[in-house]
Amino acid sequence: MGRDQSRTSDILEAVTLLVVDMQETFLNAVPDGDAVVRRCAFAIEAARTLGIRVVFTEQVPEKLGHMAPALRELAPDARVFAKNSFSALGANGLAEHLRKTGVYHLLIAGIETPVCVYQTALHAQDSDFDVTVLSDCVSGRRGDDARIVLQALAGASCHVLPAETVFYSMLGNSAHRLFHEYTELVKAYAGDIPSIAPMPREARTRKPPAAPQSQSPDFAPREPAEALEPSEVLPAELPESADLGFPPAFDADDSEDQSADVASTDESRKDDSGETRKRPRRRRGGARRRKARERTAAEEADTSSEAGATGESGPEEASEPEREAGEEFEAVLVLRKCAVRTARNDNTYLSIELGDRGGAFTANVFSDNAVSEIFRECKEGVVVWVAGRIDHYQGRFSPKLIHARVVADHEIESIGGLEALVEVPPEKMDDLRAELAAQIARISHEPLRRTVELALESVADTFYTTPAAMAMHHAYRGGLLEHTVHVTRAAIAALPLYPEVPADIALAGAVLHDIGKAHEYSGSLAPGKTRSGHLQGHVVLGYRLVRRAGIRAKLSEDLLERLEHIVLSHQGELEWGAAVMAATPEAVFVSMLDNLDAKMGMVQRALRMGESAEFSEHLPGLKSPLLRTPPKLASPGADRAQIPLELGGSPAVIESPDAADAIPPERE
Repeated sequence: MGRDQSRTSDILEAVTLLVVDMQETFLNAVPDGDAVVRRCAFAIEAARTLGIRVVFTEQVPEKLGHMAPALRELAPDARVFAKNSFSALGANGLAEHLRKTGVYHLLIAGIETPVCVYQTALHAQDSDFDVTVLSDCVSGRRGDDARIVLQALAGASCHVLPAETVFYSMLGNSAHRLFHEYTELVKAYAGDIPSIAPMPREARTRKPPAAPQSQSPDFAPREPAEALEPSEVLPAELPESADLGFPPAFDADDSEDQSADVASTDESRKDDSGETRKRPRRRRGGARRRKARERTAAEEADTSSEAGATGESGPEEASEPEREAGEEFEAVLVLRKCAVRTARNDNTYLSIELGDRGGAFTANVFSDNAVSEIFRECKEGVVVWVAGRIDHYQGRFSPKLIHARVVADHEIESIGGLEALVEVPPEKMDDLRAELAAQIARISHEPLRRTVELALESVADTFYTTPAAMAMHHAYRGGLLEHTVHVTRAAIAALPLYPEVPADIALAGAVLHDIGKAHEYSGSLAPGKTRSGHLQGHVVLGYRLVRRAGIRAKLSEDLLERLEHIVLSHQGELEWGAAVMAATPEAVFVSMLDNLDAKMGMVQRALRMGESAEFSEHLPGLKSPLLRTPPKLASPGADRAQIPLELGGSPAVIESPDAADAIPPERE
């Protein structure tokens, strides 16, 4: 449903606009330097209007000079970070600054798209930030390269959207107190028409003026702050999805449906993650959904000018042929999203997203539809039965819903259980819970074991249904339980190799390292971040849960501090969210196993997807696609008794399995 103003304010405080390397040296090298300056100026002014922080980077400024003064003047109090790495997050202190200010979503603008923008976006994703690249605020020397890179970033689950679209979605609706002020800003920049004469290089030192009279009757630009000659006006390129109407549509490739209405922006953005967090969300499996939509050419819901729609994924039934318009259908689905929106005639309607583990679609439900009241009463995450007729609009899947009702819990089993509606671990949940209980029982130190039990009791059943992440790994119902069992399973297997690691505290830390995620996320069928998840994060939440449980269990101060240290350091790196670096044997041990299982969780899920392609989509956590085909091993009957292998620069020999007497007993 709609989001309130305080929730929107929380979202905006967690977003930062990162403007990368807008220096004269680079601007002179790109063909549309004047245009990108103006669009970045719009983004900076929009961010300042909405209360979003702005951060600048400069590439080796002592050699390459500083950013265009016109942009610096728009945010004189913004931090500027010098860097010599291509990724902006490689700038000394930048990642730490973002974490300290509670930022989890970056809006990226600047140059060049194929180099610094690209590497910054991937680095940010790897550091667990959500990323939106402002497609009309970036540029490069070669346009073809820039377009290919933006497509690659979209395929890597980054949002790639025009700036105007992004800021409207953050406002949510026309009732927001900043809506009119932002709209005036949009109007002021509405005359960005490429036919205007290029601005002289020296003119970039002045603040970008208001745009000339728009050709659209919907806009009335405000008066410029100072009179300038027409040749001094900065030209800009319109994004491909934009026209001179109001506002431009969401880019279909970025999993957002289009909206042609002033107030038609999503009022219940998730997460992104995630997130709920009510922020532009990094959708789990976004690259896979995009690939499916390309195969079906059914990306978005109805985008009529009378009542546009937004949604974050199109139909995913890629293997099925497109069904005929008018054909009746019925299905049991999860209500993933329900947003109240307003058409140009001021009538409200619902934009809803429905789906199961196989895919999702969006549909518009108007107030004169009998099912409208049903969905208005529903919370996101409920299971509903719907029936209607297949319909398409401009090649997009846009069904008409006729009947709907909420499905009771006892009815869900008749359709195959929750496993048919949402992704779950491949192992049975009951088996995972039983194994976790057995793992806890291995802790021989009574106060430590009691601490673990009390901590898990404090999060009740939430721990067993929560995802381990919104996007990166084990991002599905029960993922936290699966990840915890796997890390603890690995700890039990590896402890004999490292006698320096105290077994009991390592096992306790393995079980509790991510317990804070039980409070960070909410909603098992349509998960998103909680308020405390936004404001504190799972590391701090986990630390507090463990500390309370340890005090109740009368755990000694020394052991409690060491257990807390595992929770505080398990993220591995400060820029990844760790409060401190691991500084005890058991903390290093758990942190490494946590990272191992997170990476292997990505591998396992990519292999489970069952797609025929040799390589998976790009996996941000691995910084690479994954080769799915298994290795071609020798057949069982082949002679493997003497296989030369280079070890340390000298030839070695691997004995065949038949040579059992050559294998030391302790390695069997």
